[in-house]
Amino acid sequence: MFALPPLRRSTSLALQVLIFGIVRDALTPDHAPRGALEVRLIDRDTATDYGLRSKVQPDGGYAFYGLPDVAFPRLESQVYRLRVTAAAPGYHDNGFDFDLGPLANQPQLVERPLALAGVPPMQVRLFTATLPRRIDLNLNRAALRLHGRVVRTADPLQGIANASLSLNPAVIAAAVSGADGQFSFADPLPVAQTLQIDVTAAGFNQETVTFEPDYSRPVNSLVVRLTEEE
Repeated sequence: MFALPPLRRSTSLALQVLIFGIVRDALTPDHAPRGALEVRLIDRDTATDYGLRSKVQPDGGYAFYGLPDVAFPRLESQVYRLRVTAAAPGYHDNGFDFDLGPLANQPQLVERPLALAGVPPMQVRLFTATLPRRIDLNLNRAALRLHGRVVRTADPLQGIANASLSLNPAVIAAAVSGADGQFSFADPLPVAQTLQIDVTAAGFNQETVTFEPDYSRPVNSLVVRLTEEE
């Protein structure tokens, strides 16, 4: 038979979540931003990524984690100047600056009991103060542009010239269709889940169109049909 050597109390390092949070769509706060979400931890002094492992979930949750003694080795005496940034296609980037340290007695030696009879607790180094740090961010959708065509209801191939298209409420300049009915708003549209557009043209009934922007496309298109007055 082989004799097992006696188990000894030891110091070990354990992966720990250090910075975490959730990124939301500012227009629909119950949802994560659409598309590929990128979350970075930046060292503000070097403008480079800080060397922690990271994970980003489909629901917008994220975490940076690592070995406490390696993550911030001089936390007792040094200030770490960091920034969390988030970016996604079709959104404006957002970020949050924060400082860590100096923090006395961090990481701290902590005992973790083991479920083994006669085995003394294991000792691990963990951050027990200030960390983990939660940072939540909202991303605002980037404004989009709108162009399209105003046509006759009876003959959609025939455009209507000099039709006026204005947002309701009017927060940007109205657009006017050309000879073939083509129009384009000179300014980006305000960010909203739905927009109302009033369309008028001489000899035609006014039409109010409810438009749902597609923020996955920087330029949207719209066809408006007007009925001739009787």
